[in-house]
Amino acid sequence: MTTRERLECGERMLERIDAQRQSKGDPGIFAAVEGRIVGRELDDLETEWRADSEMGAVLPQPNLSARRSVKP
Repeated sequence: MTTRERLECGERMLERIDAQRQSKGDPGIFAAVEGRIVGRELDDLETEWRADSEMGAVLPQPNLSARRSVKP
């Protein structure tokens, strides 16, 4: 799956989550799934930025598992 296809799939999933939240009136529906999708994309963006950036090599490595454990 290309990056574009993955992003489009994630977008569709997030749109479905929003629709469910609106129809049920519950803003917490699928919060964990949403967090995983957004967290994955942020991790990938950071990895790409570090690979493409001159500063990426000198910055400390983040604790990505800590970001995922944060509950929305």
